[in-house]
Amino acid sequence: MDDSGSGKRKSHADQVISRFRSFRSSTEGSVLPLFAITLLVLIVAGGAGVDYTNAVRTRHVLQNALDAAVLAGAAATEDQIAVAEQYFASNVAGHEGLKPSVEFTVGNDEVTGVASAAVGAWFVHLLGIEAIPVTVSAAAGAETSAVVCIYAVNQLESEGFKANGSGKIDMPDCEMHVHSKTSSATWIDSRHIDTKRLCVAGSLGGNARPWPDEFEGHCDVEDDPIAGTLPALSDELVAEESCVPWSAMPDENATDMVFKPGTYCYYPNINGHVQTVTFEPGDYVFKSGLTFSGKHVVFGAGNYVFKGANFQFNGSVQTVEMGAGVYVFSGGSQLRFDDQKITGTGITIYLADAESAVRTVQGSSKATLSAPETGPYAGILYYEAPDISKSSSFILDGELNLAGIVHLPSRNLHLNGSGKITGNDMILVINKLSLDGWISLTNSAAGSTPGSGKTRLLN
Repeated sequence: MDDSGSGKRKSHADQVISRFRSFRSSTEGSVLPLFAITLLVLIVAGGAGVDYTNAVRTRHVLQNALDAAVLAGAAATEDQIAVAEQYFASNVAGHEGLKPSVEFTVGNDEVTGVASAAVGAWFVHLLGIEAIPVTVSAAAGAETSAVVCIYAVNQLESEGFKANGSGKIDMPDCEMHVHSKTSSATWIDSRHIDTKRLCVAGSLGGNARPWPDEFEGHCDVEDDPIAGTLPALSDELVAEESCVPWSAMPDENATDMVFKPGTYCYYPNINGHVQTVTFEPGDYVFKSGLTFSGKHVVFGAGNYVFKGANFQFNGSVQTVEMGAGVYVFSGGSQLRFDDQKITGTGITIYLADAESAVRTVQGSSKATLSAPETGPYAGILYYEAPDISKSSSFILDGELNLAGIVHLPSRNLHLNGSGKITGNDMILVINKLSLDGWISLTNSAAGSTPGSGKTRLLN
């Protein structure tokens, strides 16, 4: 019984194995190719996902690089295509193996770019696809929003802007933003405030009612765009040497006195017989005050550092020429003009503390000053140290024609009745503004001074 049962089970097992072998033998010629094809399709499908991911990544790199390039090109004042090409190349340089083509065009105040690349197709190449093409485009142009030419940035005190009856502002192409948030953020008695828009964070106050349509209280003022962007002074600029010896001083009996670069701790007398005083081009440090009586004073191109030194120009001085360079005032130093004609091209004036200043103290004084066009101080005419917390009064008489940024956020500026500021390509940032005089700014400084021009992507 046991042997016969065991024999039946073996016979059944043998039959199953035999049938399986027969099935495998009869079907392996058709099933294995089908399996191989299925496996290949799965591999290509999975690999296509990898190729597609690479293409998406490449598109992202190209789009970011092109966006940055057209923005840089639109912000440039010249060689816009060259600037865009340089930015694009620098942004794709770190991506090994990426060799895109790019083309930029300029028109209608816009910079447009198109970039393309061929992404290697490692898996879909099996399907006869050599590469995956990727193309992106971008365009950028200038913002169309109005330009703010005057900022009064004090937020906590009343009368951030005060205009007495004789006060006048003439800048129909510019906005003025007053940051005071108080219930009397302004006090305006003048009816001669002509601006594209007067935007006040707090409430309007004064007697010149009804307010013009362009006056707006409780307005969303624009932040100071210049803060934090201005260069710090280098140690080399303010370095001083040993005092120039008396033997190297100009002859005080000469009618034309000539100073050479160096550190001056004392001076010869400059008496009424002197016709001209000339500082030869170079770098100077002044550590004591000086009074000028000659007819003409010329500062040659260079850097001038005043350390606790007041320069006074008496009425006998007719003209003062300020050569291109940086003029640094510290320790309460002041340049005081009294009925002179002052000119300066390519100059930057830096105030290191609240007491230092450059002043015109007579209504008959006339100053025409412009900022450098190139270099680290490009567009900056007048600015102060960033850590000045004390507000100081800055009273001006005379006529000042200015070109460039005037960034004095700690100073309260007051124009007397004879005071007049005119400017083209100018931005004025002060703590508070009051005037009996006249401010006249033509058009905007957008695009010609740092921080004032804006661009944006158009697509």
